Amino acid sequence: MDSFMNAPEGATHFQLVLATTVLSDYAYDNSSKSFEPVNPNENETNGIAFSTPIALGGTVGSDTTLTVDLGFTSVLPPTVAVISAVGIVFFQEINGQLYELATNNAMRIEAIG
Repeated sequence: MDSFMNAPEGATHFQLVLATTVLSDYAYDNSSKSFEPVNPNENETNGIAFSTPIALGGTVGSDTTLTVDLGFTSVLPPTVAVISAVGIVFFQEINGQLYELATNNAMRIEAIG
C-alpha cells in the first residue's frame, strides 16, 4: 500500500471517502426570470460514506466497499447527472486517538453519469 500513496509526514492512518450527488439540468423560467432545475425533487440529493480508518503500512485485510444510498426507488430521469468523487483523509494517532491532518487530503471526481 505504501508504494501507491504519498502520505503526509506524521500520518499513521487513512480513511477513504465516497461523495455522491445528483444534479438536475436547468431550464430558464420566464415567470421567475431565472434558471430552475428541471427535476427539483432529485436535484442536490447527496450522500457520503467513509471507510473505517486503515493503518498505513499495515494490511487492509479485505476489499473496502463504499456505498451511498440516495434513497431513490425508481430509475433517475435522463435530465439529471450523478456525480461521484473518491477521496482520502489522513490521520495521526496520538495516545490511541486519531486526529485528522489538515494537509495533503485529496478528492477527485471519478464518475459522472
